[in-house]
Amino acid sequence: MTQRTRLPLVAPGEELAGAGPVDFERLCRAVHPGSLEHRGLITLVATLARQAVVSSVPPSAASTLLSGLDGALSWAAGTSDDKHVRTQRTLCFAALPVVERATVVAVQKAQALGSPDSSPLGQHADQVVLRYASLAAHFSTSAVCHTLDAIETAAAALEVPRDVAGGRAYQLAGLGAARNPEFRARALAQAEWEAGRDTSRSLGHQTSALAPQIFHEYLGARWRVHAAAERASIETFIDWALTGRRTLH
Repeated sequence: MTQRTRLPLVAPGEELAGAGPVDFERLCRAVHPGSLEHRGLITLVATLARQAVVSSVPPSAASTLLSGLDGALSWAAGTSDDKHVRTQRTLCFAALPVVERATVVAVQKAQALGSPDSSPLGQHADQVVLRYASLAAHFSTSAVCHTLDAIETAAAALEVPRDVAGGRAYQLAGLGAARNPEFRARALAQAEWEAGRDTSRSLGHQTSALAPQIFHEYLGARWRVHAAAERASIETFIDWALTGRRTLH
């Protein structure tokens, strides 16, 4: 049998991974370095990253990240060089522990202003709130670093919408549902009901063990809803931002 050589339908490196709108992903993978389109791409993702920083990081810790984004926009405008960008990227990456810690401290101060929940589930949920807040700050910082990376390697811009959507979902779920007394009460009520079932009793499943599990099940569902909404919002913005490019092409 004669062996036939098959040509790939899509060239290596051009496969779309569903990281965002098709036009956006193609632009990230095919844009010519330093071109006007590349500079426009940096402006687009810097705008997304700035939204994440402003909403997820306290002002006292956001200055380094915002300076990094200003550096990216300066590069896009042609008023700064690659060396300046690399310096900004180094500073932003180094600031990550400080940014996360400052965010946690800010949330702790906010928690101290409310009525304390000293129940086992309440104490656990308070720690989850801090974890989610720190993750939101982490992904916001990551969005800034990926924006700066995209100046050298445009494909890095693909990570920015993911960073922003994930970080915003952590923030909204952590500072929203996870802090809500009614949300916690519903998880506890479900745990008490499950612990009373014959099967649960035979397995030794007690309320104290079930409550945090159910709390995380509920919270995970809420996180997914927020993440889907953030992705949709980001894709709408990207589609709008690329409208002019489609007209030109």
